Amino acid sequence: MELGEPPQRPTRSPVQEVIAFVGYDPYPEPSSLAEELVSFRRLRGLRVRDAASLADVDPATWSSWERNEHQITPRYLDRIRTLLGDVPDSGGCLSPRRARIAPP
Repeated sequence: MELGEPPQRPTRSPVQEVIAFVGYDPYPEPSSLAEELVSFRRLRGLRVRDAASLADVDPATWSSWERNEHQITPRYLDRIRTLLGDVPDSGGCLSPRRARIAPP
């Protein structure tokens, strides 16, 4: 790094380094939508504000979803499903039986 250059962000997060080293994700499989959001962010080495930006929501909103303090409204649910790579009614963590989804 040259003097006056901004510091470079590491290409992989510490969690990504651990996964690369051990060859698998040592964290338990997500069992709720909140855990799915945390897992999504952790596996990609994203900060809350980075993940929130991808979903086009305020970082405080994303954080409250991760802590399971607020339900994801239908307005945002499709964005989250797309972001996480899930489709409606797929039976994964985003199915209504496993996710806290606010009524319309």
